[in-house]
Amino acid sequence: MAFVKRNQQKEIIALYTESGKNHREELPLNSDEVSHFLKNLAHETPNYLDLLQSDLEFIRVIDDLIEVLLKKKIIAITDFPKPVLSKMMTRRGIRDQLSPLTDIIHTDNP
Repeated sequence: MAFVKRNQQKEIIALYTESGKNHREELPLNSDEVSHFLKNLAHETPNYLDLLQSDLEFIRVIDDLIEVLLKKKIIAITDFPKPVLSKMMTRRGIRDQLSPLTDIIHTDNP
């Protein structure tokens, strides 16, 4: 689901993951209106989707970096604020569900 912000012509002008003051209306991500908005966005800003893809890939890098720092005890899980911990645990759970083989693939040198 996505929360949408509309202009005076009732066209979607922004998408959000959470409800806010100016974007309380919720639509499924696969709705025709959301798809139309994303296609127009990609057409108007062709590099936007490349940047978005890069952001998604970089988030995975940051996830992995945090895991390495935790395992090496450079940082502690208690160093993070509770809202951050909640998000990290949610992501970890999702990643574990989507990729059960991640625990048997090791890239560390012996």
